[in-house]
Amino acid sequence: MVDQNDFKNSFVLLSQDKSEEFELSYKEILSMGSRNELTVLSACQTGIGQDIDGEGLMSLSRAFTFAGSKSTMGSYWDVPDRSTMLMMELFYSNLKKGMSKSSALKNAQVNYMIDDNITSPSIRAPYYWAGWAVYGNNTPIELESNLLQRLKDIAPFSILLLLFVVLALYRILRKRKS
Repeated sequence: MVDQNDFKNSFVLLSQDKSEEFELSYKEILSMGSRNELTVLSACQTGIGQDIDGEGLMSLSRAFTFAGSKSTMGSYWDVPDRSTMLMMELFYSNLKKGMSKSSALKNAQVNYMIDDNITSPSIRAPYYWAGWAVYGNNTPIELESNLLQRLKDIAPFSILLLLFVVLALYRILRKRKS
């Protein structure tokens, strides 16, 4: 959840089910440290935040950058679950091919828009694919072959986890509006 009035109140909600929700706060992200080459925040609005004079946009993506991640990827609006899943599959596939992070994202967006095997014309509007941005270091990620196999092994679980987090956030936000 992004708090645009006070970025320090923003958090990522992690959950296996409704009874075990865990909020990873902005402050906790800063204190945990990160040596990641890339942190992908594929939930809604992870690239937006509070605009602070002299600092810029203070977002969850920025928190991971401050924590030490070399680059981050976040979204600017509430991204639909299905298109997010497709975009992430395309993006990671491009990273595995050795593309730079921004080229991997651009190529994923272009393929999402034009490939009839990936999407139907009814979900090709920019709303479905244009909400993503890569921040920070743009170099390709050098993957070792055994690491590539591990990524292939965990990809289905990661997609399910992503969908679960997005669904949990959607339900919480809907409850708060009621």
